Amino acid sequence: MLGFVLPGLGGALFIIHCLVFLLFAWIFLTKWAGLTDHLLSVILTLAWCPIYWLLDVTPLGDNWLAQVQFHPGCMFSEALGEACLKILYLNGLWYVTPYIAPASGSLTTYFVLRILFLLTSKAPESHGREWRFFAVCLFVSTGVHLIFFKGYLETTQLALPFAVISSYLLLKHIQTGLLSYAIYSAGFFSLAFLMHASNIFWFPVFFILPVYVSLVVAKRAFNFNLLIPGLLSIILIIIVLMILNEFEGFEIFAGGAAGGGDGRMFVPLFEAAGEYERYVIFSKDHLSNVGAIFSVTNFLFLFAGPLYVISWKRLVEGNRSQTEIYSLFFTLVFLAHFTLAFFWNFDLGFPHDFDLMVSMGILWLGLPLMLIMMTHSRPPLSAWFVLIFGQIVTWLHIGVYLLPG
Repeated sequence: MLGFVLPGLGGALFIIHCLVFLLFAWIFLTKWAGLTDHLLSVILTLAWCPIYWLLDVTPLGDNWLAQVQFHPGCMFSEALGEACLKILYLNGLWYVTPYIAPASGSLTTYFVLRILFLLTSKAPESHGREWRFFAVCLFVSTGVHLIFFKGYLETTQLALPFAVISSYLLLKHIQTGLLSYAIYSAGFFSLAFLMHASNIFWFPVFFILPVYVSLVVAKRAFNFNLLIPGLLSIILIIIVLMILNEFEGFEIFAGGAAGGGDGRMFVPLFEAAGEYERYVIFSKDHLSNVGAIFSVTNFLFLFAGPLYVISWKRLVEGNRSQTEIYSLFFTLVFLAHFTLAFFWNFDLGFPHDFDLMVSMGILWLGLPLMLIMMTHSRPPLSAWFVLIFGQIVTWLHIGVYLLPG
């Protein structure tokens, strides 16, 4: 546990690790440009994942071990996640739980890099290496890494790899036009939802994207098969919930879905009445917290949005139809994440409930990358400046979570 030898050393070592990783990534991207996306993602994942494996994680946090014996079942909001933890505990395997979060982080890293490299594959060949390194920097800069620094296991950590794999397969559906990728993607989404139901917010993508790709891009007639991914996902979720509900100790109940047992799912519109309602929806504190969530999640997006609007004429004149569909996917997931962060009543509030607030942000991490790629042939100097500044701000914030205690 090198990061916890002396007070303050943890954050410093992790920041140094980020810098060394970026240098390592730059060398590989420039000197071994012939590597496939798969091999490059594996190498960079192996270089990045020590940042997760060196964390000091305690087995099953939130006093979970003490509660499991009289827990009435599995909460609907994280049914399969809780079931997996119960199975581990009931079979005397609770000691493996500290390894689940870093394993999830490593798997997430690999598929996020695959997604970003898939996007940059459409960049002009003369500036391809710059875009790929820019994409790696974007991955390092996101505060979504915070969900693996909680110090204990969360079901959002279990859900995230499945959600990222689902996103990758949806992008492959856009790239190839094969509906099979969307169907596979729906299967992984079902697992992500069953691990943690916050993923329900981007479920409509499975109906919108296949229809858009077929009707608008491929100019085909509407076909019932386009609804299969979304319907399949619903069926799989229902089947798994029914199976769990048949076993004693795994019965599904609705408790906890609102957060903290306060019974209020959404931020109040006019008056904060409950114990956990700290603000109303248009209050300065609430808007500040939502802004902080998205700045930590994807700092570059705050500047890529205006850049996209300024360059709209150049975008319209270009011929980047597939790139625009990629952007549609990321935009839809961003809107889903915004809806979750803006309207959902978080019982602990910002910044304590990071795992739930920011986890969906990794799914639309490529949005600012796409916006800039659609308007520039190479990463502009302003984007590099904002990205570096965002990395510093984000990792200074994350550093608090890396200190002992």
